[in-house]
Amino acid sequence: MSLEHKIKGDTSMKSNSKIKIGKRCIGDGEPCFIVAEIGCNHDGSLDKAKKMVDIAAEAGVDAVKFQSFSADKMFNADYDGYRKDWLEILRKVELPKEWHKLLNDYCKQKGVIFFSTICDEEKVDWLAEAGVPVFKVGSYEMNHLPLLKYAAKNKKPFIISTGIAVEKEIKETLDFLKEQGANDVAIFHCVSAYPGDIADLNLRTIPYYKEKFGIPVGLSDHCPSIYSSVLAVTMGANLVEKHITLDKSAKGPDHHFALDPAELKLWAREIRNAEKALGKIKKEPAPGEAVEVYWRRSLWPSRNLPKGSIIKEGDIVVLRPSPPGSLWPKEYFNIIGKETGETIKKGDNLTYNAKGEVVRNRNHVHQEKGVYVEK
Repeated sequence: MSLEHKIKGDTSMKSNSKIKIGKRCIGDGEPCFIVAEIGCNHDGSLDKAKKMVDIAAEAGVDAVKFQSFSADKMFNADYDGYRKDWLEILRKVELPKEWHKLLNDYCKQKGVIFFSTICDEEKVDWLAEAGVPVFKVGSYEMNHLPLLKYAAKNKKPFIISTGIAVEKEIKETLDFLKEQGANDVAIFHCVSAYPGDIADLNLRTIPYYKEKFGIPVGLSDHCPSIYSSVLAVTMGANLVEKHITLDKSAKGPDHHFALDPAELKLWAREIRNAEKALGKIKKEPAPGEAVEVYWRRSLWPSRNLPKGSIIKEGDIVVLRPSPPGSLWPKEYFNIIGKETGETIKKGDNLTYNAKGEVVRNRNHVHQEKGVYVEK
């Protein structure tokens, strides 16, 4: 097929709303897939890379992501518009081939998934040999159709960042991948600014893309705040990623906006808390409300009522609490005119007996434990 790809008809992936990465299923109804991006913040040190895997695993993330590139295969070295030392800095943080297998094995030991961003065909081969379960495609490579075609031959899922792309370009990439047989695809909504401004996030795009493309959608988050990701989860993000570092003041392009170890733990924890808070559509009181429901108002006598009394409006007040079996305020209009089946004191709660007479409700609250007992 020609690489001069054109969008043809509606070839969206709406039939496949979930993907599987390793043993993790990603999509609606599943926990958010949390990715700590180490990127190139290992600074060329394997020991530092492993230490960052350690803190990511301890924080409870699902995966760590690196960047697999060769500076000279990604940038034109003959172009004179770069900062003087730019290419040299990048060469120092390239991920050597042998590290890919070492890091994949190390991540398995730590219980997190290892994967990396592909930037050229050689790195696709390195990662495939290392056994990664998914390919990540960065925003600047998402329209690199020759690279995507090469990677698709491995029959692995893709996660694609969409920073700077317009909707038409995203659709073109998704259609192209589908034509290559790559049906397991997720995308990151992304703002390719480092750091990103939270005002530019436009998180409403996440549910829009989920509806438009029918695939898992998340946030590749470059904002300094942890709460941009938390908000994304409340908007339905199926996956999130954020850069991490051991030291924000370290030299390198990605340290200054990355999460330090303490922020990383907070980030992962608050995402999980957000998921707990979202819960499900509430159809009944929550477990924590089991006792609180009885602190609603119910019907009480305003005075002592001898047996055989006919209830009048002035005889009833509406006060808290409402022990099990009590008469709720909606019974106020029904109780008027009924007869008491026994003597009732002012402090007695009211209920009906089998004959429909007004009698004492023998359930009472145990103040110390906050539960109701029968007396």
